[in-house]
Amino acid sequence: MPRSAREVPKEIAAFGERQFNETGAAAVEVLRVKAATMRKHFSKLRGVTYLVSVISLDRVRVYFFTQAGVMVIGENLEPSNYAAIRRSSRLLAKFEKPRELTPEEKRIEATEELRSEFRKALRRVSRFLASKEPDFPNLFVAKALDASQPQSFGSAFTDDGEVVFDEGQLGQSWSDALLSRVAFVVMLPVKQRQSEVPSLIGNSLATTLMKPNRRSEWLKNWQGHSKDTAWTPLVEHLATHVDTYRSPQYQWLRTLLSRTEPNPSLTDFSHALKAIHDECVLPIGTEEYHKIAGYANECSSPRKLQNSRFELPSVHLSPRVLSVPEGLGLSLGKGARADEAEAWAQVSFREGNAAGTLQIGQSGTQRIERIDYILNLEDVYPSTGGHISQGSQIIQRALQFFGVRSNPLITFQAEIAPSDSTLNATERAVLERLLLGKREIVLNSLIGSPHVVDSLVKKKRIVIVPDFHHLGVKPDFLLHGEYEGVLKIALENSLEATVFRLEESAYAVVSSPSTWRRGLLLDSSRTSVSLWPVVEVLSERRILRHEPFPTS
Repeated sequence: MPRSAREVPKEIAAFGERQFNETGAAAVEVLRVKAATMRKHFSKLRGVTYLVSVISLDRVRVYFFTQAGVMVIGENLEPSNYAAIRRSSRLLAKFEKPRELTPEEKRIEATEELRSEFRKALRRVSRFLASKEPDFPNLFVAKALDASQPQSFGSAFTDDGEVVFDEGQLGQSWSDALLSRVAFVVMLPVKQRQSEVPSLIGNSLATTLMKPNRRSEWLKNWQGHSKDTAWTPLVEHLATHVDTYRSPQYQWLRTLLSRTEPNPSLTDFSHALKAIHDECVLPIGTEEYHKIAGYANECSSPRKLQNSRFELPSVHLSPRVLSVPEGLGLSLGKGARADEAEAWAQVSFREGNAAGTLQIGQSGTQRIERIDYILNLEDVYPSTGGHISQGSQIIQRALQFFGVRSNPLITFQAEIAPSDSTLNATERAVLERLLLGKREIVLNSLIGSPHVVDSLVKKKRIVIVPDFHHLGVKPDFLLHGEYEGVLKIALENSLEATVFRLEESAYAVVSSPSTWRRGLLLDSSRTSVSLWPVVEVLSERRILRHEPFPTS
């Protein structure tokens, strides 16, 4: 067949497509007809090989073409007559408007598409958890599901492990997060799936997997379903930790849920989640340490903190305020009972076989004369196994055997003492709010009252220090002794230290892991400084770093 002959059907099909687009017909069909068919129905026409049928609701307009692609004539046919011709002809091309699917057909079609999308979600979650994919469950789509479940909204699980999706929820822009949540729940034993707790963790994991610019709508929906319920504190906690909890933490949570009884109480789960939260240490690297150091440098200028370039939400990097406000009677008393004062900070420690408590509050036996805060991350080598010295701290200790002593490099250091500077009414009001220590209050004050905060810093009523968590820099020991000795030991042997100077002595809460701990023990043993291991630190006003955990 010559090339020109092969191109004829394409040209006729193009003509049919133009007719479909220009006439608005329901459909256009391009047919190749047999000579016998033409003789039977159109005995007067000769040499016709192709038909282009423009099908409308009440008639069919047919155009006749020769084998060379030349149009012979066009005429209208009754639909019944055209049907007979159509049965004995070969369809070459067809153009038609898509038929509106019935609701039942839409559900069937969505289920097929759903299976494909859920398989992707299951693969994505399994890879994130470094786990083998579970057996693929049976999936169903329902018109509507019970909307009273605040964590498993949009899905439900049967006793046999089947998954039922809400048809309306699948059409949302955040449906991929819904699939990720269900994929996490499916990785648990069947008996655990109907509990709301796994869905709570699945919602958090789904948020973690989403790109930051797509999280807002999903978070709004998740928080909206949980609003004014017992779930609200944990939902807000998980939303805050969306960049903090990562694969290891979700692996721990999956193992935890797999080993518990079905439907654990919210109170028990809150305590269990706190145990995981408190041990969450992020393996951050040089870039993150640089951000912390940069943020610490900007703490000296409150105005810079309003638009800080060094954001690190994974460790909750934020400003913290220290103050020794004269006139409020702030003092420190060892062993003071909590009901005797409003506790600003409380340190629980072990003193031999006995438990001890150091409390800082608005009443006590000794007045605080000064607070020193020290942060030293300059020598830390980033490692998933914990903090390791790059060598500076080790060399510094080795040089002492030659009689050479040098001060370590310090990332950030600040001190605050009572000040007799005068305050106006506005400054006093802002200071009283800042002393509450709440993170939101400090941030709002930096935005709403930047001039006042700046004035309080210049008048030496407050000092701003960097706040962070989940770096593995935790309070390890409590030191007690003469101020100069305590400060010196803390400077040389800790990553972080807060020193409280009293009238006759000083206390320091220090973080000394790894090789820093060895030096701390050696130096304290050679002096009169006492050292006790810290059990827990509570500080609602954040005089010491403290991250409150919501409990039911």
